Amino acid sequence: MVQNNKIIAIALIVAITSISIHATESSFKKYAVRSGKVTYAIKGQGEIMGTTQKLVGKKRLIFDKYGYRELNEEATVQKMNIFGNEKVDKSHKMSLRNGTRASQVNFKRKQIMEIEVPGIAWVTAASGQDLSQMGEKMLKQMGGKKIGTETIAGYTCDVWKMRVATQCLYKGVPLKVITNLMGVKRTEVATEAHFDVDIDESSYRLPNFTKTKLPQSSANGAMDAEAMSRAMAQLQKRKAEYEQIKRQQGVESGKAMTPQQRNSVTQAMGNSMFAQMKQKIISQEKAMKSIRGCLADSRTLKEANRCEKSFSKQTGEPSDPMTEWSTKIKQKILQDIDKGLASMKCIRKAKTMQEMRGCSME
Repeated sequence: MVQNNKIIAIALIVAITSISIHATESSFKKYAVRSGKVTYAIKGQGEIMGTTQKLVGKKRLIFDKYGYRELNEEATVQKMNIFGNEKVDKSHKMSLRNGTRASQVNFKRKQIMEIEVPGIAWVTAASGQDLSQMGEKMLKQMGGKKIGTETIAGYTCDVWKMRVATQCLYKGVPLKVITNLMGVKRTEVATEAHFDVDIDESSYRLPNFTKTKLPQSSANGAMDAEAMSRAMAQLQKRKAEYEQIKRQQGVESGKAMTPQQRNSVTQAMGNSMFAQMKQKIISQEKAMKSIRGCLADSRTLKEANRCEKSFSKQTGEPSDPMTEWSTKIKQKILQDIDKGLASMKCIRKAKTMQEMRGCSME
């Protein structure tokens, strides 16, 4: 919804095994093994433009019918230091796909979004090959190279190296995935794996949350891909700027920064981003006033989402429709908007990133 500041987190997951297509149960083979239960340990750390990150967590994969039905669940805790400010972000994700039907669990909103996954034409025209047969060919087309084997959780898997990721696949099932994007490294390693086992129906049970069907047209991902492309371009620009500032502060290429250099780089990067961030926040004041009045008059979820859509168009921010509406929710959102509007005077006077950060605490 409406926020004063937005931190865009970009997660690049390189996994050929995430493709879903329109197919019958008998012809669909995502993995070359009938069923499986895999538990993973997740670790990650790195630095992007002065923001340090550490990540720990667990993940589980359960599938049967050669991957026609599968459940993924992940719980992580991420600690970030953003220009000297500590932040802890806890995440819990769960998704279930059964053929072309997919369900995404939102634990914060206690809601389940259900969608019909659109087909991928070029996959269905693959001369009768299933996904497990096409996997190696597709990996090579993506620039992947098989560089050896490794034994993980008691199984020997093939190690494939790509530009931003390395995977170890056992019959198409990832037992180890390492991604390294913009200086942030994430590792998922299987700690326990069992294949060709019977899977109890209760293993696929989702929380008892409200279910909402998402129109297929909203699930085609076209706008998401466009937004992702813009975000990646912006991130690349910031990364180049960050490297330039490091050189200006005397940091030699390939060498770790001293505490003094890190402080200097962090301050310089913050000052560089300050003017742009300040202008962006101030430019949204008119839209915030508009949506406040609109939401105050909204009596139904449909009316509230019309306000949200209008706000999205005015600000250029991605739309984030609400899933429920009540007097309590309305009051909370209006209070958040009021806090944002009240901080505008302080933001206009701010001359540094530190001063602007303090405005939201007043």
